[in-house]
Amino acid sequence: MNQRGFLQYEVSNYARNNEFAVHNSNYWTGLPYLGIGPGAHSFDGIHTRRWNLPNNQRYLSQQSWFELEHLEEKNLWNELWLTGLRTINGVPVNKLQDFNALTHEELQVIDVLIKEGKMIFNQSTYTLSPKGLLNADAISALLFRV
Repeated sequence: MNQRGFLQYEVSNYARNNEFAVHNSNYWTGLPYLGIGPGAHSFDGIHTRRWNLPNNQRYLSQQSWFELEHLEEKNLWNELWLTGLRTINGVPVNKLQDFNALTHEELQVIDVLIKEGKMIFNQSTYTLSPKGLLNADAISALLFRV
């Protein structure tokens, strides 16, 4: 794909001329989005995710038609790594500063990933190399807080 002029901007997406999918890009960057209809998901961009039940009859009757989830700090941390490492935008250091600093153990994991050629640090962002993208979800899970 790269030889044909496509840029891999996300684990499973390529684009030419930086024409990235707007819909998916909102998920990866943590922007708010509104899902309308049965089974659709929404996010307020801060701490609350909502999903509509996939049951058409209950959705149309507007009785118990969605569920809410309030995301705790560890959920937001984990999603930052999970979604950030899937894209060329990576995980910005300034977003990490919104949480507690990286722990000694997390820094050791990152150091190993960099030495293995799976992660790249450019002073402001952690991204995955092409080699690291092959295992993006497993790598992000190494940095999850449980």
